[in-house]
Amino acid sequence: MPSRYYVLADSCAEVVGFDDLVTAETAVLARGEGAYLVDTQGVPYQPSLLRVEGGRLLYMGLGHINHRQGLDANLIEGVQKGALPMVKAFLTKGADPNATDTRGASALLWAVASGNIDVVRLLLQAGAAVDRADADGITALTLAERQQKTAIAALLRAGGI
Repeated sequence: MPSRYYVLADSCAEVVGFDDLVTAETAVLARGEGAYLVDTQGVPYQPSLLRVEGGRLLYMGLGHINHRQGLDANLIEGVQKGALPMVKAFLTKGADPNATDTRGASALLWAVASGNIDVVRLLLQAGAAVDRADADGITALTLAERQQKTAIAALLRAGGI
């Protein structure tokens, strides 16, 4: 069973899941400055993303997503917010890197639209399909080229390498 809380190092490279808040808070504080705590099942008025700064947990300004929507919808919301730790946590929990919203736009397409190359890279590493098109036939590469996001377009052409 996937965990509720995820603790990530400041680089988001290391992810550890926890089932209770006290243990998760202890773990994130032990990781030190810049570490993140993501709650993947909280209620809308609670913080979903916290970061260790000055030895304390600080709310990162992202209200909680609705966990009742499911992992894939929450992954897309994390992508839209450009919240790399949230995206990493939901992928770790089992969200599909090829998830689409109700209009057929993929998580990767949303990452390109937001211009967040780190989220694009993470989705590609998780197996997101570069050639998946939305309902209008737009792919992530097409969007990157249209918006002149040359670094993202190059990353997409290289397949995330």
